[in-house]
Parts: sequence; C-alpha cells; structure tokens
Amino acid sequence: MHNALGIAWGERVVCYGLFTALSLLGVVLTSSVACGDNSIKVRFLSEAPAAWSQYVAAVSNYELKCQSVSLLSNSSDYATRKETVESEYKWSREYKLDVKKTTSETKYKDKRPPTVESWGRAYCVTPAISYFLRSENGAPWSIQYAGADASQIVGYLELDEVQRRVLCVSTEMASDLVKDPTFVVASAEERDQDGVPAVRITFHHQIPKEKEFGVFGGSIDFAPAWNWVILAYRVRCKENRSDQQGKRTDEMRQHFRPPDSGCPVPLIQSDEFKTTFNDGRPVEYTETTEYTKFELREVPAAEFDMATFGVHTSLASSLSTFWRAVLYAANGIVFLAVAVWLCRRYQKAWRGTAI
Repeated sequence: MHNALGIAWGERVVCYGLFTALSLLGVVLTSSVACGDNSIKVRFLSEAPAAWSQYVAAVSNYELKCQSVSLLSNSSDYATRKETVESEYKWSREYKLDVKKTTSETKYKDKRPPTVESWGRAYCVTPAISYFLRSENGAPWSIQYAGADASQIVGYLELDEVQRRVLCVSTEMASDLVKDPTFVVASAEERDQDGVPAVRITFHHQIPKEKEFGVFGGSIDFAPAWNWVILAYRVRCKENRSDQQGKRTDEMRQHFRPPDSGCPVPLIQSDEFKTTFNDGRPVEYTETTEYTKFELREVPAAEFDMATFGVHTSLASSLSTFWRAVLYAANGIVFLAVAVWLCRRYQKAWRGTAI
C-alpha cells in the first residue's frame, strides 16, 4: 500500500511539474508573440510614412490610363446601375489633366425602360490656362470654362490620382490616418498576401461627429518591401454625419507590378473594390479596374493643350474675351445708372434751394 501511495504521489509531482513547465512555456511564447507584435507596430509607424513620401516623389510625373467597371445594386431608385469609365491622367509638375469618359446603363425598380447614357469630363490646370470641357452622348467637346483662374478647376484635381488609388484607405489617406492622435494600432502581424510578404495592421480610429465621411477601423495589408503600399483592406466606414456606428463596409484588393531595374517602385496593375451598406435595405457597390498604361515620364506641355480635344485655344480666348466684354458692359451700365441717379438727386436738391 505504501508503494502504491508513493507511486501515486510521484505521478502527482510529475504531472504538476509538467503542468508548471507547460504554463511557463506558454507565458514565454505569449510574451514572445507580444514582443514580435510590438516590434512590427514600431516598424510600421516609423517606416511607412517616409516610404509613402518616397513613393509619391517617385511617381510625381506620369501618364496613367485605366478602365473601371462598376455595378450598383438595390439602391433607392435603381435595380442595377452599371458604369464603364475610361480614364486618363497626366501629371507633370505644374501641369495636371484628368479625363473621364463614362457610359452608364441603368435598370429601374419601377416600370421605366432601361436607359443608356454617356458623357465625358476633362479638367486641366497649366501655368498659362485652366479649362473644363464636357461632352454629352458622343457630341464634340465643349468649353465650360477656360481662363487663367485655376481656382475654378483645381478643386477637381486636389489629390494625385495615383495617391488616391494606391495610398488611400476608403476615403482617408493612409498618411493622414497614421498622423491622427485617435489612430490606434490594435495588432500587427506578418502574413502572405497573394504571394507578397505583407504586414496586416488592425486598427481603431475616432471620427468627429461633424465629419461626413471617415474610417472607424478595420484591417489593412501593407507591403513593407514595396514602399508600404496597400495590398488590401477591409474597413468599417461612416456613411453620413448621423452614422456613428459604421454602417458601411469597404473592401479593396490591389495588384502591382513589382519594382525592377527600370522602375524603383511598384506600379498598380488592377484592383477590386466592394462596398456594402445597410440602412433598412442591403445596398452593394462593386468596381474592378484594369490599368492599361502606367508610365513614369515627363509629360510634354503640348499634351495638355485643348487642341488635343479638338478645341482650339483661339476659341477659348474668344470665349474669354466675350465674357470679359459682357462684364465690362455690365459694369458700364451700373456706372451709368448710378450717375443718372446722382444727377437727378442733385437737381432736386438745387431746385429746393432755389425756392
């Protein structure tokens, strides 16, 4: 019996010792993971902003062409709305050009027949002239504005299109998110994203109540070896000023051509975007984009000329001259009216004095 008790006690000691060893090993492993997680956070916060600035500098002069196909389902008016957009962007120092040609096919929820529409918009800013052109249903381009006042156009060209596509998380620039004091990295882990070594950052972010759009939080996959460009994200977004819960979810996956000896940074080749929103009804919007041309080069000034749209500068000049003449004539009429009014007032005053 003593032998049996001794064996049982010995088994308890061994089991307790094994349990203690495994517990300590678990603590060590957890601590190791936590340290690794923290080191990735530190690396992301210290490296990424500078890498993004380097990327922006590297792609400051370029020509970009792409085709996007989007589908909006179950909106308040439409059963489906499909848009195909042919886009062209040219960016070169003080010269900026944004051209979009859109074809829209709409199917309505009511008995209205489906419709097909097409239109074009072109915005350009140069040191000499800025202009806005439009085209409806295949008609020739027409001038909506042409003149030296860039403020009429620059609002449409505030953000470089490459930055908007490559370094944006939904409606927020990644660099702006990281700088926000309310941006908190909840976790960071290394992973593989479509064969590319990546880091997944899970985060939380506060949005002011008065701000209409923004990102509450989610996860973003970055490529550290490729200037920390965004490979994918899934985030919870603010849909409007009254939405404080994040009723919208945005998802994006982006595919790049790796850097090589001819180009030091990755160039985007395609992306898939999806947003879902539920406010009493499920609404879904998807968009796929193929980049048919992305060339880093100094774009000659001649390529920003209105003549490339079949609209000549002389026509723009005559249009500007016409509107200046209208303005001068209006000023002249106002001046004449004031002069007549003053003259009559002085005549009345003189007559009253004479009496």
